[in-house]
Amino acid sequence: MTHYYNQYLVLKQESIQIIDNYANKFLELRRKVDPNNNIPVIHMILKFVQRLLFQLMIITYISNLADVQTAINTAKRLEGLSFAT
Repeated sequence: MTHYYNQYLVLKQESIQIIDNYANKFLELRRKVDPNNNIPVIHMILKFVQRLLFQLMIITYISNLADVQTAINTAKRLEGLSFAT
């Protein structure tokens, strides 16, 4: 469990990683570190969003996020957009 928790703590979306890959890994590790769903939903949403690429993080964060799947869907919709840096 400690091994998975450490992976969960350092997981973030890499610059060339698509949302699907990041989200799948996030959900896989979340199930391993919290198999009984004891971690509050808001905490899981924030952990997912805070580890997105910066441009995606900001816009996803200000969206109305009810759960982690909504955060994933929002980030996926934004993924194809171009952002000025």
